[in-house]
Amino acid sequence: MASRAGLELVQKMMAQRISSGCIDQLLLNKVKVTSVGEGTLTAVMTVEKEHANIGGTLHGAMSTYLVDAMSTLTLATCPGVKNVGVSLNINMT
Repeated sequence: MASRAGLELVQKMMAQRISSGCIDQLLLNKVKVTSVGEGTLTAVMTVEKEHANIGGTLHGAMSTYLVDAMSTLTLATCPGVKNVGVSLNINMT
């Protein structure tokens, strides 16, 4: 998938998730995808108060959410993948 087409696809998917009214609206709205390739995705986000734990660093639940959400979007950039969805057993410390 050409990176321009991939970036447009991922941006469209993110916009749909953000406008869904569910948790994605609260958590994805600060994430900016900067580049997309076949099976790759780079995104940036500034950790703000709503993403932080009491120590002021990224909350573990937010980091787990980002792994899940970004890996789902990355799958959409893979050639031949028609349906995306990730079911993982995520263990993070």
